[in-house]
Amino acid sequence: MKSPIALHNYLILSHRLNQISRYVSDWDETITAQDTIPLLFRWVPDDSPYKLSYFYKIYMDSYQDYITRQLPSKPYRARDSIANEIAYQKDMKAVELSSFEACIRLDIFRGLTKQQLESLYTDVCVKPGFPEFYSKLICRKELQFGILSVNWSSLFIKKYFKETFGSEVLVSANELSFDSNICTGKSAVDSVNSIRTGYDKLVQIKLKNDHLGRGKFVYIGDSSTDVLALIYSDLGIIMKGGSAAKQLRQMGFRVADINSDVLDNDADSIKFVQIDDWFDILYMMEPKFLNQ
Repeated sequence: MKSPIALHNYLILSHRLNQISRYVSDWDETITAQDTIPLLFRWVPDDSPYKLSYFYKIYMDSYQDYITRQLPSKPYRARDSIANEIAYQKDMKAVELSSFEACIRLDIFRGLTKQQLESLYTDVCVKPGFPEFYSKLICRKELQFGILSVNWSSLFIKKYFKETFGSEVLVSANELSFDSNICTGKSAVDSVNSIRTGYDKLVQIKLKNDHLGRGKFVYIGDSSTDVLALIYSDLGIIMKGGSAAKQLRQMGFRVADINSDVLDNDADSIKFVQIDDWFDILYMMEPKFLNQ
């Protein structure tokens, strides 16, 4: 049951959504209930020393080294401005690549078929309201929807939309390399052009706008990796539970909460709205669905 404040805010913000022609969303923990990268390790043998935990430790060791030994000496360590956040996100590239490149060196995914990766869609669990939101959105032919993700494969993401909604969806993500139908164990893109950080997402968003035309678009995300894309969007929608809202506030931005902040005359100036689930976006897009 949505709060009275939320019901009020849906009506206030609905005209903002009516100006939008494109929705761009993060995937993991924005659309999905959990991170889905671990699904890629399903076929690692039980007796292998190289399970998910092995690569998680590589990532955390790299992250802790950066946070405790490198970042404190950086002039942008406070991450309190757009320029500082860009510098920080660029630095994070090496951290974000650490576990993936270890997988590539060890040929963890070598020999997997495209069908195996696509089959992972059956284990995808999405957040409340997403099926309802997307089913309504695809009926609106004038609206575009795309996914921008740091995930390591788009195959099971695309398969989820195809099997669940009978819909093709544009997904920008990282990809594994295949020879015919068999994974080579390598990356399909070089590290420079891969999508790993918030800065990489910003670059991709700008490229898409140059190609598709500026228009007005919403970006939906949950984590600090989404912050720069949220800032670049015309309206940033933040899924509660991640670090995005905290980071935006640290940079001096106002983040309105759909369930607790009453919006009235200032609605047109709101840039960032924090939500609980995809029902909130559905009801902002089409308040009439509240009664259905």
